[in-house]
Amino acid sequence: MHQNSIALLIFLSTFVFGLIIYGIKLYKTPLNPLTFYLALDSGLRVILSCSLIFFTDTEQNFNDADIVDALLLHLLYVSCFALPFILRPRWLLRAVDTIRRAFFLSMPRSKTPFSVLTLFVIIAFICFNFFMLMIAGDGGMLWITDPREAYQNYKFGAGNYYLFWVWSISFFTIYVLYSTKARTKKDVLKISPLFLVIFVLTYFTGSKQIFFVNILLILFYYTHYIKLISVKFFTVIGLTLFGLFLGLQLLQGTTSNLIGALSYFDYFQKSIEFVAQYNNIGPTYGDSFISSFWGYVPRSFAPDKPLIYGQLMIQDFLYPGAAEVGYYPAFASWTFLYLDFWVFGVIISGFFVGGLSWALYELFRRNSDDIFLFSMAAQAAITIYMVPLHGELYIFFWFILQRIILNIHFKRTR
Repeated sequence: MHQNSIALLIFLSTFVFGLIIYGIKLYKTPLNPLTFYLALDSGLRVILSCSLIFFTDTEQNFNDADIVDALLLHLLYVSCFALPFILRPRWLLRAVDTIRRAFFLSMPRSKTPFSVLTLFVIIAFICFNFFMLMIAGDGGMLWITDPREAYQNYKFGAGNYYLFWVWSISFFTIYVLYSTKARTKKDVLKISPLFLVIFVLTYFTGSKQIFFVNILLILFYYTHYIKLISVKFFTVIGLTLFGLFLGLQLLQGTTSNLIGALSYFDYFQKSIEFVAQYNNIGPTYGDSFISSFWGYVPRSFAPDKPLIYGQLMIQDFLYPGAAEVGYYPAFASWTFLYLDFWVFGVIISGFFVGGLSWALYELFRRNSDDIFLFSMAAQAAITIYMVPLHGELYIFFWFILQRIILNIHFKRTR
């Protein structure tokens, strides 16, 4: 019944696995943008999600042709994403580095020593965004008493504050690691009390992902500045974190069994539904992209801000009224521009995210003695908040804010 889609899924899995191995051999660590992104985005969100269709009872019977179409689109996306890592275009590297320097996003390690004042400013920024989230999102004290409930129901009206809040927690981790110049295991243990503070903060985000991101940031620093962690050990760490992630879902009552926990990764199933009905909604020729700029405006500043904009147009078509009750399903990475520009949007998505990820990581490898390159490389390799031609503006603003925060101590040092 699904012979073609199963065969294509096997081919996609083999292709993605080959690229993952290529990335590990190229960079000597799995914590590189090519390997990590493909393992997460394609491995869990696509291959695992699609496999569940064949091995579990789903509420919807997916047509084989629709699954094939969605898999082909993802295969195209992966190919475009991986191409910069294979071709390694120097012109792109120079262009990204020129833009970075033009906005003064450069600071040598010698000028970023550990500063209590800087740490205080970062903590103040964390508290400010948390306070604004409590007010603007109407979650109030629920963010303290029941963070999971607040995360699920009270962050969408103040997504700007939530995003900068969780990013500032990660920046806390990055700054502590980089400024203390940890070079040995003992150095890392000395600053471990600060990491405990960070992990406590992640509890109040209500998101399991933020907790794991900060663990991965510590591993990212360790493997690039202290000692290269073996692939075998990384495999053990990966399986442990994945098992812990599933276990947390069971403990939180999100699901009652293993299959239900795995069903958390249903991104691709939603994407198949979208592809199957694409002719009824797209292409929108830029309407989705233009409307997505509403995402930068807090609802507290614009009460008349539309509820449906950007990628939410997909959700509203597939699940009318879902946004009103707080249901926001996730879709594959390429669906945002696919809605606007059909296959060409998928190609743009792949090249843009792959090219930017490769350039930022490559610049870091060539000059690891710069906190901004370290932060950008970690952003490209781990956090991956990259929605093509939309989310990057948030990232740009965030790095400008980092520069302002660090500039306080930079001036005192100079």
